[in-house]
Amino acid sequence: MEIFLILFISVIFGAICAGIASSKERNAVGWFFVGFFFWLIGLIIILALPSESRPNIYSSDTYLDRMPTPYRPPAQPLAPSVSYQAAPPKPVEDEGAKRWRVLKEVDPEIGGAAARMAKLGPDYEKELADKFLTLNDKSYLPAIEAQLTTKAEEARRAADERIAQLGAENAASSEHEMAVYRKLLNDRGGVDPQTGSKVIGFAPYLGSWKTYHGGIIVHLANGQVLLRKGVYGRPFASESEVA
Repeated sequence: MEIFLILFISVIFGAICAGIASSKERNAVGWFFVGFFFWLIGLIIILALPSESRPNIYSSDTYLDRMPTPYRPPAQPLAPSVSYQAAPPKPVEDEGAKRWRVLKEVDPEIGGAAARMAKLGPDYEKELADKFLTLNDKSYLPAIEAQLTTKAEEARRAADERIAQLGAENAASSEHEMAVYRKLLNDRGGVDPQTGSKVIGFAPYLGSWKTYHGGIIVHLANGQVLLRKGVYGRPFASESEVA
């Protein structure tokens, strides 16, 4: 009978110790046996012990600590990256250009020829430099300059002839435009078909609007001006806008 009473008391102390241990987040099974065998001593010990705080594996700090290093977010924001753009490299002057520049500075005769060719155009000075540096003899300088001057004059004459040719073509085109427009006005009682305004006069157009060169400029009774070429016409508020 005494044995059953001792077992009963032991179980009671074991259960109490296990319950307290569980509330303190300690091993309930282990503390059950401590209470079972040591009774009051075990109860006093478990009551005196503080609660054991177990880390929450889902808490933010612990979870981040368990993350692999490559995926761990930084503790503080990273400083914004600054990109530096390298300055463009300076153009390298080739040996020929460098030599020509020095020759122009130290030799007045070469400098004068270069200045005269530069007035004709940068290509003429470059050609002078190429030929002179190839021959490397200043006695050829007058002949080279004369040759380039003749070449420039021929190019200028060709350009003038082309301009004159275009002028003649534009003049012929304007005459044709005027003849067609004159007939159109006769059929419509002197009223421009595009604007519906009375025409007070028209003439060939050779102004700054090159698209209408070879066309005609029409002065309307409403004060507007019309540029015509073929089937195209562009109205302007006044003649000053057409110049």
